[in-house]
Parts: sequence; structure tokens; C-alpha cells
Amino acid sequence: MLQLLADPRSGLFFYDITSNGPVGLFANRNHAAILLACCSVIVIYLYRELRLKIRPALPYLAAFFALCILTNPSPAGLLALGMAAVICAVLQFSTKVRSRRPEREAKRLLRDRKIYAKLRLLAAEGEQRHARFDEPIEPLSVYYGKQSRPASWELSPFPMGKQANGRPMPQWEDLSQWMKVNVAVIVGFEWELLTFNINLHPELETELTRQGNVRKKLAERVRKHVGRSIGFRREYYSVLEGHAKLTGAKTHLNMHGTIAIRAGDSVKILMAALARAAGHDIGKRKRIPRAVHSQWFTVIRAAYANYLFKFARRRDPRLDERRLVMSQEMTQAAKMFWNDVARPELS
Repeated sequence: MLQLLADPRSGLFFYDITSNGPVGLFANRNHAAILLACCSVIVIYLYRELRLKIRPALPYLAAFFALCILTNPSPAGLLALGMAAVICAVLQFSTKVRSRRPEREAKRLLRDRKIYAKLRLLAAEGEQRHARFDEPIEPLSVYYGKQSRPASWELSPFPMGKQANGRPMPQWEDLSQWMKVNVAVIVGFEWELLTFNINLHPELETELTRQGNVRKKLAERVRKHVGRSIGFRREYYSVLEGHAKLTGAKTHLNMHGTIAIRAGDSVKILMAALARAAGHDIGKRKRIPRAVHSQWFTVIRAAYANYLFKFARRRDPRLDERRLVMSQEMTQAAKMFWNDVARPELS
């Protein structure tokens, strides 16, 4: 429009050879149609990724752009519309696939709660068998028994075998995040377990959120700071969340988790390392009051995992759908234990 109002010799005309009319990328019907096709893709992307107030109207806007192209006799526009339709279909399909992940996790959780109930029931039976033979319970002996005792004693009722519905026990990779934490808790009782609850420093949260993939970057920070303070290859896990426990209101991101403590470890040094991993006490970032808490883990029960994942299904734009971070060492130990007590390959 500015070119129509301006002198043809002005700087608004980008080159000299013209058709006595406007010049530029979108000066004719082909260029305008390509612009509309590009806008259609952008609108569908916004519909897929953002939660805007005008979100319900965006598909209609994309359809309007497509209608404008169809009523415009432009071969380039029709070609661009076809390409845009393919791109939009791919975007929409990926959205549907991604939207099924919470559904799959919910089904896994429902199944795993039943499996965990069976596991705890068999563990109680193992404790009764120990009492029957007047055998003290040692770490994991209710699951493995004791090699030093006769096989006829049958101190352990494991492995579990099949599920209550007759299906094989799931592989470790198919377990819900909730179940993986519960298995890790059982394995962790080989050591002393320390629970922690640490709020991210607001400046670090802003930085990680801007960069994206908060869970992965924070996991690497924890690995480095913990490793430098008490040694690498440690068993731990944590869950990220960003809502207040009592009100459910959105708050700063925080990580709840558990770490195995070995002889000679300093809890004070460890908690200082976790605080630095969360952005506290680094440079000018002073520790925020009441941002770091710890407590010894004492009782194996599902309530702890319920607490960790209480907001796991609540959408948080700062986080992805996976909230669990588990160290490689903890994963290996928990996976080995699960394969031993569940024997999914033999079920």
C-alpha cells in the first residue's frame, strides 16, 4: 500500500525493473497465496503449542486462509496449500500421539497399583516366614531369602509370577514412573535413604525455562554437583513439580527426591551440593530461606510416591510430561531387583 502511494523512484521500490505497479515478494497473486499458506501453518502451530484465549478460533482462521487461496487462481498458491496441508496434518498427528502419553501413563499407573499391592502382600508373607523360622530380616532377604539357609526353609515367596489377571509381569521399561520410584525405594533400603525437597532459585528457573528441557538440564546439574561433593555414581532420584502442596497454586519449581547415603558421607556437604544444583549459593545468588529441606526415610509405603506425583498429571508449561529423574546407578539397581522379583521373562 505504501508503494502505491509513493513515488516509483523512492526507496520503497527495491529494484528498477517493474510492471508499473508494486514490487516485492508478495506483490502478485502467487506471492499473496504463498503468504496465506505460510500463515496457515503458523496458525496451526500456535493452536498446537500455545494456550491462547483465541485458541478455539485458530482452526477457523486457517480454514479462511485456505479458502482465500482456493478462490485465488494461483497455481503456486495451490501447490503451497497442498504442502501446507501436509505439514498441518503432521503437526496435528504428532499432537494426538503426544496426547496419548498421559493416557498410557494413567493405564500403567492403574495396573501398577495392583501389582504393587501384590508385591507388598508377598513381602509381608516373607516377613512372616522369617518369624516362623526365627530368622532376623536382613536387607532384601524377604525378596531373595538367604543363601546360608536351607532351601526348604523358603524364607521368600518371590518371584511374583503373573499378574492377577493372568498376564505376564511388565518389563521395567513399561512400568509407570510411580512404580519405578516404589521399586527404587525398596532397593534403596540396602543403604540409608535421605529425602530432600529443594526449591529452584528463581533466577535459575528463569534461565532453564528460557532454554527449554528443564528436567534434563537440572538432572545434569545434580549429577555434577553431587559427584564433585561426595563422589560420582550415586543412587538417587527426584521428581519435579511446580505447584503448592496445600493450595495447588502454581509456584516456583522444586524437586523432591531421595539419595542413598553411604558410610562417611556428610549430609551437610550433600545438601549444600543439592542447593547449588538448584541455583543457590552460587555467585551472587544467595540461598532463599526455607528453600532446602531433608529428612531420613523410615517406612516403605506407597504414600511417598503418591506425594511425589501428586501434581504429575497437572499441565505445567515449564515442564514436559516426564517429571522423574533417576540416576543411572539407581536405575540399574532397581531394574535388576525388578527382574529378580517379577521375572517378567519367565512369567
